[in-house]
Amino acid sequence: MKKRIQEERKRLGFTQTQLAEKVGLKLNAQSKYERGENEPKASYFAKLEELGADIYYILTGKRNSNNLTNEEKFLLEKFRAAKEEQRSAVLGALLFDSNSINELMRGNSVTVGDNNSGVVAGGDIKTEEK
Repeated sequence: MKKRIQEERKRLGFTQTQLAEKVGLKLNAQSKYERGENEPKASYFAKLEELGADIYYILTGKRNSNNLTNEEKFLLEKFRAAKEEQRSAVLGALLFDSNSINELMRGNSVTVGDNNSGVVAGGDIKTEEK
């Protein structure tokens, strides 16, 4: 359990000091939980859950896919409220890696029909061999 408390803290983006402050502990107590020297009380887990920690994972080692951070909840709410074209754009951005996006944004390679060549928007038009 000690390792999973640490994993959840890091997943949420907190240092030990930050998490200790947020749950109302001293740094020493948080550190002892993560070293396995002390067992947390139920009130500790309740506060962690409010911050978006996956308590089921901490206790069992199995992820609960329903447990979202506040940031994830916010993004999901905005995504669900977005128009279809906005959702498509977001999904498109998430599905491409940064190299693919950079390649698309450069716009240096365009294929138009058969045997076409020239310059468009500062890049060469290339003919694909079939």
